[in-house]
Amino acid sequence: MRRIPLLASAALGVALGGPISVVWAQQPAQDPRSPVAVTATQKAFILGQMRRFVVAIQQIDEGLAEKDKAKAVAAARSRGMKAMRAMTDKPKGLEDAMSPEWKRRGVDTHMGFDAIADAVEQNKSTDEILGMLGATTKNCVACHQSYRLVAPDPTAH
Repeated sequence: MRRIPLLASAALGVALGGPISVVWAQQPAQDPRSPVAVTATQKAFILGQMRRFVVAIQQIDEGLAEKDKAKAVAAARSRGMKAMRAMTDKPKGLEDAMSPEWKRRGVDTHMGFDAIADAVEQNKSTDEILGMLGATTKNCVACHQSYRLVAPDPTAH
């Protein structure tokens, strides 16, 4: 554990003449999320896909704010089911590494992005679309709270 930030905070508190109140956030001794064993190539692919989701969310938000329907639709479709099925760079064995629950959440998320694109095209209200985006990204939050990527155990058979 690094003590330098704690000491620096205490010294700053004393120097400023204020009360010393330091909150030290501890990581849990063990990560309670389920480990998902993936190769380095699979991990890079998964993290790349996650980053693309974040970019799409930003572009949807921006498109809605700018009243740029085409931008919002394109961003949502880029993460929809058709885009998922068109991926040709999925690493070998990736599907086997994912649990049925992870896969279900993934499909639900892609379908949610398609529904968002449909809603924009149907001129649904921005509030309704943002509500759909919030509901869809709950899958992201649930997955990140449930799973962690780990290297495969080399001793496992």
